Amino acid sequence: MPDIQYICLSDLHFGAENSLLTHVPRGGISVDPYKPSPCLEAFVECLAELVTRNSSNARRPELILNGDILELALSEDNQAAMTFERFLELAFEKHQLFSAVRFLPGNHDHHLWETARERQYAAHVATVPPDPPRGPP
Repeated sequence: MPDIQYICLSDLHFGAENSLLTHVPRGGISVDPYKPSPCLEAFVECLAELVTRNSSNARRPELILNGDILELALSEDNQAAMTFERFLELAFEKHQLFSAVRFLPGNHDHHLWETARERQYAAHVATVPPDPPRGPP
């Protein structure tokens, strides 16, 4: 079997109350972003098992996050970000699975690209010299 070079994931919706990858305590009704869900832990263990089948001299695969990774449309931003952080802890600290990450935002990640667009525009406006004052017509 050839070595895995890329792992592409999409539509994880970290932070969504109805996502299996978001920890909602048994019997609870709200997200606990401080703990990974059992499904998230099993998912990362599965990825780790796949990656360990690469040859010993192979470079670790790149992680391609292909849209709707965070649930910023229907969840609180901090819950989505902290749930994603649990994934990063498992994938990068516990297992060191990936050599790089490439992130392509989707419509549920809209807040990320809207914020980036606004910052880019603000930086551009800051470089434009002001119009000189005009006297009376």
